Amino acid sequence: MAAAAALTGTCALIQELIWVRQATLAFGLSVQAYAAVVVALLGGTALGSWLFARTMGTFRRPLLWFAGMQAALAGLALLTLLGLEQVRHFYAALAPGLGLGQGLVQALRFGLSVAVLSPIALLAGGSLPLLGQWAGQQDTRRGSALVGRLYAWETVGAAVGCGCTALVLLRTLPAGTSVWIAAGLHVVAGLLALWAHGAAPPDVISGSASCRSNGTSETSSRPHRGKWLLAAYGVSGAVALGYQVVWGRILAVFTLDAVYSFAIVLTVFLMGLSLGSGMAARRLRRHQPSLADFGHLQLWLAALGLATVFLFYLLPLVAYEDLFGAYSLGRAILFEFLLAVFVLLPPTFVMGYLWPIVQRLAAEDADGNLGVSTGRVNAANTLGAVAGVLATTFWLIPAAGLQGSLFLLVLGSLLLSLAALAGFSLRAADPVRNLRWPAAAAVLLLVGFVLRPPAVYLGFRQDPGEFMAFYAEGVDTTVAVFDVPESNIKVSFVNGRIEVPTDAISMQAFRALGHLPPLVQPEAERALMLSFGNGIATGSLDTHGIPHVDAVDLSREMLKAAEVYWEENHNVLHSPRVRLHVEDGRNFLLRTPHRYDIITADATHPANTSSWALFTQEFYETVADRLVPGGVFFQWLPFHSMSEEDYRLILRTFRATFPHSVLWYTGGSHSIVMATPEAFGDADLQALLARIDEMSRVREDLGGSTAMEAHFALDAEQLATYVGTGSIVRDRQVFFAPVADRVMQIAESLAAAGNR
Repeated sequence: MAAAAALTGTCALIQELIWVRQATLAFGLSVQAYAAVVVALLGGTALGSWLFARTMGTFRRPLLWFAGMQAALAGLALLTLLGLEQVRHFYAALAPGLGLGQGLVQALRFGLSVAVLSPIALLAGGSLPLLGQWAGQQDTRRGSALVGRLYAWETVGAAVGCGCTALVLLRTLPAGTSVWIAAGLHVVAGLLALWAHGAAPPDVISGSASCRSNGTSETSSRPHRGKWLLAAYGVSGAVALGYQVVWGRILAVFTLDAVYSFAIVLTVFLMGLSLGSGMAARRLRRHQPSLADFGHLQLWLAALGLATVFLFYLLPLVAYEDLFGAYSLGRAILFEFLLAVFVLLPPTFVMGYLWPIVQRLAAEDADGNLGVSTGRVNAANTLGAVAGVLATTFWLIPAAGLQGSLFLLVLGSLLLSLAALAGFSLRAADPVRNLRWPAAAAVLLLVGFVLRPPAVYLGFRQDPGEFMAFYAEGVDTTVAVFDVPESNIKVSFVNGRIEVPTDAISMQAFRALGHLPPLVQPEAERALMLSFGNGIATGSLDTHGIPHVDAVDLSREMLKAAEVYWEENHNVLHSPRVRLHVEDGRNFLLRTPHRYDIITADATHPANTSSWALFTQEFYETVADRLVPGGVFFQWLPFHSMSEEDYRLILRTFRATFPHSVLWYTGGSHSIVMATPEAFGDADLQALLARIDEMSRVREDLGGSTAMEAHFALDAEQLATYVGTGSIVRDRQVFFAPVADRVMQIAESLAAAGNR
């Protein structure tokens, strides 16, 4: 059954990554939408485990039920994918008409997530309790050790599923095909269970599911201990997921934050859990655990959690170039994997070690019924995980920051340790002895807090230096702005990546992105800027006096940082015509009741986790739906760290929805693709250039009509020839991987295409 358990873990992670990906396409890429999906999945799994634990006495042949469950999960996997695709249209149709505020929109997202994902999550929650019931039938003396091994194998499978999905399936296959693979693996797991059931002796099949305890000194207090233990393990689950959220946020600053980056962190997290649970399962064959073991493990987790505070400070010293030299995608993935192993593997090993210990103790409190105890333990831990994700994401990080959140989570582990050891010590001959180590750990935590390194995470250096003008940590972004007066340069670092530099070439792109739309559409009444950034493009757009301008950005911290750029963005934050929205672009388009004369998208690099969905056909179709007849659409498209194949692919996808498209190239790796309702000919270009010279601010920002004429790269016919025919980017299959720079190669290709 180890193989079947591993397959269930693989299926679970393949589907989880696909569900999160597809559901956030439906509800938007905001962290609130992501949290709603994860909470629906985890909450459904917790409820499923609890319900199966309550009814475990009815499952006399658990492997038959397990096999049937796998068949049902295979069917539900396919239905869930269809449901997520349909709910996108339902959400898009429902949200604008209701006129809901942000809080009610989040409630709607959550409700729809629960409606679509609950059936498969509820059913999946029964897998581990059924395996626990079977384990108790196999070995009434060492059943808990067997359950621990099955949990370890399930977690190994989850790690494999996570890594394969992020690095292989998302890159090579549509989401639907990946779900079919998961469904097939469910069927294989069910067949393995049927084979194991048929191979079992008759007395085992009909035997008792109990695993009676050998007796401990704590027997008389088991009912009270059992409730306390489940509550404590629920809190432990909340702390564990809190760690995962914070560690993932900080590691994002030191990695490329590409589509696969979070999955690498999750894979290492699961690896640690599987190694720890496997080691604990081996130890349980000859060791009877107690509350003291739970307390000591929490103590180790507190110490290792505290160590991560200092390890993150050392990460800037680990340079990619020193380890691997020249960039390649494979080396970048390996580098991110090694960083995650360096920081996460020791504490996640301890987290994994906890599960079999708690399961054995819970089995004693459930009169040895492993199916019941496994379901209760899994439900308590998963429910705690839900609370941990929500509390850390929406309360802890905004209130205490990343480093402060780590210290509070370490304190949580320490308090759990103290409570467990105090409860154990009350019945021990020497009550004080077991409290020495928590006392020492408390002193260590205090010393660590006093000696803590700077709470600034930049990715590229330890010390921010004298030129940092702004720093803020939010729900999903860490933003730092540097202002170097003698060089007249400002630059932002968003989750460790350079954004909004004010060098001449970058400023030319920002100015063009803001000025070109109203030059093409001078009578515009309403405009929309997706990805406000630090406001330079929006500020340029606003100088044309458009009465209503909506500006959208995922990061509240970027909006605050725009104050530093007040000179470059023409003080746009204080414009009476501009209304700011903290939201992601896709979800805003789905919800807004307005249609626009101008829509402009200034998203970050397509490989980034916060931007990839703004370069698909479905996104472009949504944009087209929100334009008034005669409206225009502009999108900034960088090609640094991008293959020319992906660059052409995005342009080809753009043209599939907007056939009258032309391309501007403003230097460096900056291009702007422009869509108009009718063909944009030479007469239209000359009229646009004439307007530039008529407006002093525009002429000053863009360098005059001559400079802008030189930036016109490809007309509609030349662009069609350049992109050619072929596939386009769809929501079901989109994966942009950062590659070694091909800036000069792509720029030369554009020049050659324009000279044809």
